[in-house]
Amino acid sequence: MLRTIALAFTLTAGLVSAQPTAGDTITAVESGTAFRSNSPGAPLDFEAGDTFTFTALSDAADGRLLVHFRDGTPAYRAYAEAFGIDRPDPYAVTRGSRHETRYVHGTVNVRSGPGTSHSRLGSLNRDDTVYVLTCHAGWCRVEIPTATETNTRAFISESLLHTSPAPVRTYAPARTYSGSSSRSVAVRCSGTTQRGTRCLRQTTNRSGRCWQH
Repeated sequence: MLRTIALAFTLTAGLVSAQPTAGDTITAVESGTAFRSNSPGAPLDFEAGDTFTFTALSDAADGRLLVHFRDGTPAYRAYAEAFGIDRPDPYAVTRGSRHETRYVHGTVNVRSGPGTSHSRLGSLNRDDTVYVLTCHAGWCRVEIPTATETNTRAFISESLLHTSPAPVRTYAPARTYSGSSSRSVAVRCSGTTQRGTRCLRQTTNRSGRCWQH
């Protein structure tokens, strides 16, 4: 169960991707200038409300997002903000998509975003389960079952999520001896001295300790 720090956390942004796909019609929200893509030709001045056929997105040399589109046959590119298009969210989830169950094998921090710089919402314990929505760059956006009907959407490092529960813990049985109180071969005493170091004496006692310990 999630040990919650921020009880009211609900992540809804990016639940459904609103990015256009090839062939969609896009509309300019402000005026601007588009340049020909991969071919010579005059630039195209456009105004808010003008519509074009979307083809793709790419990154400009200055790091800004470009939108590629067609105006009839010619292909153009312009800055995406002129069309109200934001950079795609790598953690966007399509509503109704299939979720995969994952398990944690120890205490795991749950965060509000993908990375340790984001605030810690709480933690999960060994064998708690989550539903993975999507993963990107080493972090997964997950849905966590809670005591109520609503689920918390949060992020966990992908390396801490497993496809099966943690292995069953096994413990070695206590050592017991029967028969003779001594062994045929001497072993080093398992006791410790007053300084806290291992005793150097040898013993044949079945307990593994010399006469002094």
